[in-house]
Amino acid sequence: ESPYLHHVRLESLAAQTNYSYVCVLYVGQLDIQRFVEQHRASTSLSFRTAPSPKKIPELQVADDILRFVVVGDLGTSSSAKRTMELALQEKVDLIVCAGDLAYAKDGTGWDRFFETFRTILSSTPFMPVPGNHDVERDATTFELFSNYESRFAMPQTRPAIKLPGTNSTPKESALGWYGTYDYGNSFFSYSAGLATFIHLNSYTNSTPGSPQYTFVSHTLQNIDRSVTPWVIVTAHCPFYSPYEHHKKEAQALMTKQSLEPLFVEFRVNVVFSGHVHAYSRSKHVSMGEVDYNRTSPLYILNGDGGKNPLIEHGASKKLLQDAFNASNDAFDGENYPFDSFDLENNAFLVMDVLNATYIRLKRVLSTESKKGQIWEDVYLFNQYFLEH
Repeated sequence: ESPYLHHVRLESLAAQTNYSYVCVLYVGQLDIQRFVEQHRASTSLSFRTAPSPKKIPELQVADDILRFVVVGDLGTSSSAKRTMELALQEKVDLIVCAGDLAYAKDGTGWDRFFETFRTILSSTPFMPVPGNHDVERDATTFELFSNYESRFAMPQTRPAIKLPGTNSTPKESALGWYGTYDYGNSFFSYSAGLATFIHLNSYTNSTPGSPQYTFVSHTLQNIDRSVTPWVIVTAHCPFYSPYEHHKKEAQALMTKQSLEPLFVEFRVNVVFSGHVHAYSRSKHVSMGEVDYNRTSPLYILNGDGGKNPLIEHGASKKLLQDAFNASNDAFDGENYPFDSFDLENNAFLVMDVLNATYIRLKRVLSTESKKGQIWEDVYLFNQYFLEH
């Protein structure tokens, strides 16, 4: 396991600029200029910063389009490698991961994850949320989320607050969350291009008055939609899913009950999730009803980045279709809340924030026999501007 984990915070970087860097272990005095000249060609790595937020007219196409990838439920399988290799080819500004990153179980597994995806992780900002497989109780200290918290340095509101774990701390809490893990890499927000991103933790308290609820409420109230007209939320557990799998888990239901009213009130545009190893894209939905005024969020389940798709979970396609139908008995005809779904492929999403009113969503398959095929290519309208 890694004996040391280092974080370096780079400040005052210019937008849309290429930067080179070198990682080195060095003891003693170092002549920086000489070192850079010696290593510039052979060992330097590089990254490019994302576009900065700025006001533009609603329909004007941005000169500096923000492009980002959304993946979920990765691991280090050959399917995950294909997903990330294809994502690297898209030349994106950042990667949003909807949880269940490494399926590591210990520090060695996390080292394997970073080594497997060294090329893309060294060149592209990787912005995750914690999933259930990232909780990971430490075998010695019994602390939860320790590997996840120590290996990332997200744009923190404040340092992480975690209650100490115990030998009896359950992995699957009947209360619906896994104890206390607030701030730090648990939940945070940032802006890039024309979007504000809010990353949340499905496995800590989100009831009114909790730190996470307060953070979400305060963040949504203070977003300047003339600068970042798009508001994009990511959390591991889906609020809406056409699949029975993971459908009635306590933490998902409790998070939905607490936070969905805020998402509707402040017209969050899109909520991404993972957890279920499949894909679905909802219509505009509010409190269990299709919103024909289209002012409520879209819910996009995207948990098929690397793990076996839902169709391969030991059930036949007919049984899955029956379960799919049964899980949607509350909806019928035009009230059906999902525009598309797929439970057979690995894939990732490429999102182009074109302007204040439209995002292009492209779903790219990474299934070996369909590698690189475009499964879906649609445009999302910014409902914030309806009746405004």
